[in-house]
Amino acid sequence: MTTAPTVVMLDIDGVLNDDQTTVHAIGRHYIGIDPHHVAHLQRLLDRLGSPVVVLSSTWRQRPGLAAAVEELELRGLHGHPIADVTGERRRKMSDYRPLRHLEIADYCEAHGIDRSRVLILDDMPIEGWADRQVFCDDRIGADGRGGLTAGHVVEALRLCGMEP
Repeated sequence: MTTAPTVVMLDIDGVLNDDQTTVHAIGRHYIGIDPHHVAHLQRLLDRLGSPVVVLSSTWRQRPGLAAAVEELELRGLHGHPIADVTGERRRKMSDYRPLRHLEIADYCEAHGIDRSRVLILDDMPIEGWADRQVFCDDRIGADGRGGLTAGHVVEALRLCGMEP
């Protein structure tokens, strides 16, 4: 019997970049993905085997999936393509509450994904998902940088029931 793959919900801003990341313009948007953090992501995804990577970041809307994929590849992510994106929950312009937790829940329900298979990499706390999230907050890692760190990779592997 094969084990169902881990589904990695990937945010970009604050996870794959930090205040030291070089940014550049694509149209009217400034974007940046840091090879330093991508190396940690690559290590994590390699260890997970064949995870399904789903873009839950606002990058899915702007600059868009194609630009995100291109940037990830340029910055060193190989062998783990973005399989899909989460949907967007519509809200009133006056409502600024984060809805990512609902977008992730909607995606899992629509695709029959058990929450025990989900690993969320995000720099914002995702309501109701603390047991499945690696919270890449603004704390500085041992390497002197924010974003995804080696420590977060260890935490993620443990959440997935693996030895670091």
